[in-house]
Amino acid sequence: MQRAAAPEGIGIAFENIHGNEYATAEALIALCEEAKAYGTVGVCWDTGHAHLTPDMDQISSIIRL
Repeated sequence: MQRAAAPEGIGIAFENIHGNEYATAEALIALCEEAKAYGTVGVCWDTGHAHLTPDMDQISSIIRL
């Protein structure tokens, strides 16, 4: 998707989803690092999804992002 979006000037945002491998800031940072070679990427931090993740420190996560 990113390869098609980049030539059009469109970036991709990855969102944290509770219960999958991308629920943490660390996982989203790693995903962005991998994907940035294909164009503009970013993160949409969903506080509701993060609230569902046990022991999630949202402030620290947001600062890391």
